[in-house]
Amino acid sequence: MEKYIATLITLGVAFVPLYAAVVCLEAWHWYRKRKPFRSPLTRALLRSPGETLRRQIDDLTWDLSTWLALLMVMPLLLYATYLSQAYLGGVNASPWMFAFLAVAVFFFVLYQLIKAGKKRRYLLQGLDGELAVGQELTELLKDGMSVFHDVQCGRFNIDHVVIGSAGVFAVETKARAKLKTGRGKADVAVKVDGDRLLFPNWTETQWVDQARRQAQWLANWLKTAAGESVEVKAVLALPGWYIEVTKPSDVFVLNPRNPRLLTQAGKAPLSAEQVRHITAALEQHCRDVEAHEI
Repeated sequence: MEKYIATLITLGVAFVPLYAAVVCLEAWHWYRKRKPFRSPLTRALLRSPGETLRRQIDDLTWDLSTWLALLMVMPLLLYATYLSQAYLGGVNASPWMFAFLAVAVFFFVLYQLIKAGKKRRYLLQGLDGELAVGQELTELLKDGMSVFHDVQCGRFNIDHVVIGSAGVFAVETKARAKLKTGRGKADVAVKVDGDRLLFPNWTETQWVDQARRQAQWLANWLKTAAGESVEVKAVLALPGWYIEVTKPSDVFVLNPRNPRLLTQAGKAPLSAEQVRHITAALEQHCRDVEAHEI
């Protein structure tokens, strides 16, 4: 009997803190739902720049917390299991087996932590880019244009959509790190060669076509959602990069520091009625962010 009691005590030391934390979280969640308060907002919010990336980052943050908790708990759990096996007796409780298992678990969890952390850094870089472009595009509001962000398109999204009398623009944002070689402008310049983007240390061949496909999707969607058959101009925004065009493309590649260049790229002016229909359709489509619980 003493062996079983000792085993229960050993396992309890490993599991009780974890269970206590879960119980406390569930109790707090139950308490919040019983509070007699609700959000003052009466309708959903519009999507913000990088809304999809922000949610993915939040999920990865939870994943990182989970893996980090496992990294701290698993050694203690394995040690408790080893002690319980040793107390019960009659079972092969080789310390080398548990040591090997502990090392294997440690490196597996560490790999998952590094993998999730690396992905989160890339997503944060993309979020910064979308926020930067979104802030630059707000300048167009002074010209009577409307700007929507993170427009959902099924399995993908369009980072920004701009509507005004100059036309409709589907803006895809790509934020990529720069080299630090001390070559000045050569480190921050990208050459547009048709569908190819020639960066200082690599050549990108898919972004231009991606922006083109997204613009076509938006044009098709507007036929149904807004009842308007309009041309959508594809735009590729590269925040922080100096753009040199050696071979023009039908996709407009720009540094968003001067967003009014979009009005010069538009070749399909819209009537006030068309702008109203398209704006109403996109606002209804993008207003899907529920307010947080109080």
